[in-house]
Amino acid sequence: MDLKWLKTMIILSVGLCLVFTVIGKYLSVFVYFVCTVYYGKAKIVITLNGSLTTRRRLHVNDTMMINCTVPSKITFVHDFSVRKRYSTIKRFVNSYTGTMTKKIRCDDNTYFRCYGVPRWNEDIHQPVIFFSSQAADKNYYLEIPGEPRPTYSVQKFTSTGLQDLPLNVDVNSFNTHAILHFRNYTEDSHGVYQIVANNSLGTFTTNFTLRGLLVSPKNLRARSTTTTSIQVEWTTGELFETGKHEYKHVLYKKKEYGSWDSDRYFNDIRLTVNYTVNFLQPNTTYYFLVQAMYRYSTKSFYSNLAQATTLNKTHNSIRKSENWYENVDESRSLAYSGLRYVNNTYDESF
Repeated sequence: MDLKWLKTMIILSVGLCLVFTVIGKYLSVFVYFVCTVYYGKAKIVITLNGSLTTRRRLHVNDTMMINCTVPSKITFVHDFSVRKRYSTIKRFVNSYTGTMTKKIRCDDNTYFRCYGVPRWNEDIHQPVIFFSSQAADKNYYLEIPGEPRPTYSVQKFTSTGLQDLPLNVDVNSFNTHAILHFRNYTEDSHGVYQIVANNSLGTFTTNFTLRGLLVSPKNLRARSTTTTSIQVEWTTGELFETGKHEYKHVLYKKKEYGSWDSDRYFNDIRLTVNYTVNFLQPNTTYYFLVQAMYRYSTKSFYSNLAQATTLNKTHNSIRKSENWYENVDESRSLAYSGLRYVNNTYDESF
């Protein structure tokens, strides 16, 4: 083989690899937007931090304004949307022509990757707590994006300090998050963990908590007070040192042949909760359940089922009942409740 020809091919091969590497890296910082309407494309103008720009690299805290103008020849807008390649960022449905604006903050990597130090996704509220029962192959998604892509490491706090994870726990890294994978998640897995996310722009260190299920309210009982009201009382399963609107109790009620509905949300939770349910029908039996909720996404199992019957309308003087009722005949009441009683818990089927 001709050595000169071989040398030329090696140089060309190395050159092509370098070219494709540079192009791939350069294209990764481009973001393609398009405004579309039912019959074609609308005019698009993009400003970055209040100014027109040709800069393609987006950094954390950048604010992008995407302004789309529908062509005047289009008299009816059926489907008007801003898209990033194949994903829809914002869809407008209007019956008039005009201009639409979409504001995007480059802070959570929802629409595109932003260059910056890793940090929690903007939708994540601290303290970060995960509630879960024991299971095999349990995954926890730790949404800490960053660009360039971070590397993640996780350790657990113990009485002697930070400790490396056991061999049956893996930390898998992705562009926008890490996945903490337990091959066997038990009570021993509960505790406070530290995660370190690092890229070339900086390091982010934060903590999160893994724990068991949210504890259900208990000792729910009810008694009639008037022809149109019933008093209910229960004990909270646990108390949280957290924001007023993050931990709630939800009271559900129904009539014997009715359907369940949420009567009220309770934000300021104390050890014992008392509440009078008003605007009820006379001489009618009502059933009650209570459920704990943390940040809307995490719910406990239901409390015990309680019932009471409003007083009957008579010409005689009306006295409220002095008796509390709890632990009712569940086989009868649950037949009309829309709930199933399984393993000492109630399954919801509203």
